[in-house]
Amino acid sequence: MAEQDRITSLYVTTDSENSYDNIGDIEGGGFDSVWLKKHIKSHGTEQLLERIAFMNYQVYETLKEIRQEKYEEQEGKNGTAKIPVENT
Repeated sequence: MAEQDRITSLYVTTDSENSYDNIGDIEGGGFDSVWLKKHIKSHGTEQLLERIAFMNYQVYETLKEIRQEKYEEQEGKNGTAKIPVENT
C-alpha cells in the first residue's frame, strides 16, 4: 500500500459561539512553502496543478448549476427569465 501524507486542508465553519466567525467561512488550503518547493523540484507541477484545476472545476460547475436553477425558477414565476449574475 502506498504511503501518503496530507499536504493541505480546507476547513469550513459549521458552528460558532462568537461574533467573529461566520458560518460557511472557508479557511486553510495553503501549502507549506518548504514542502512545496521540495515537491516541485522533485516531481514538477503537473499533477499538483491538475488536482487544483479539478477542484476549481467542481466549484464552478456547482455554481453554474445553482445559477441555472435560479434561472429556471425565475422563468417559471414570471414567464420571462433573467439570468442571475449576482455572486452566490
